[in-house]
Amino acid sequence: MGADIAVIPEIAKPELPNEYCLWFGMNPNQVIAITSSPSYTLTPLSEKASAPKYVIPIRVEGPISFTLFAVWTLQGQGK
Repeated sequence: MGADIAVIPEIAKPELPNEYCLWFGMNPNQVIAITSSPSYTLTPLSEKASAPKYVIPIRVEGPISFTLFAVWTLQGQGK
């Protein structure tokens, strides 16, 4: 695909998370990963108390820098 940044839901935990691959979740077989090409680095930001439970803020640094909000949910969690 050639994407510089990818948010991949429903993926198993990678062996070696690093500044190009972050993974979040409780189930090591299935949650969410954010990956980047080597021209970008990824840094998780602290979660804000006022943000929804499953919003993950990520700082992306590279040729274009920005804050990414990866969003996911768990089935059957209710409101």
